[in-house]
Amino acid sequence: MKKSIRYFCQTVMGIATSVLLMNAGWAQTSPEGMPQAGAPLIDPPRWFQEDTTPQARFLTLKKEAGAVLQESQFACKKLARVARAGCLREAQAMYQQDLARARSMTQGSQ
Repeated sequence: MKKSIRYFCQTVMGIATSVLLMNAGWAQTSPEGMPQAGAPLIDPPRWFQEDTTPQARFLTLKKEAGAVLQESQFACKKLARVARAGCLREAQAMYQQDLARARSMTQGSQ
């Protein structure tokens, strides 16, 4: 009985701490920096800037491949221990293939 009460109190304290920290973060945001209710969300202009050089295109492709690798590793870590190592090796191999493909795509356009 005492363990369940202690667990409950720890949980409540954790939730209260999280709420307080979130409120402190919101309090530091200026009103003009926060979206207004009902206002459409606007994508940042940098999302629409085209990669004009092969090097910039390669960096974008490398960043995307890294994001895919990270998501794959996260998914692999959810698997059973037996399958995890193979999944991580496969994710790393796919990342290397993506980088090689990015290099070949950008070297050909120079």
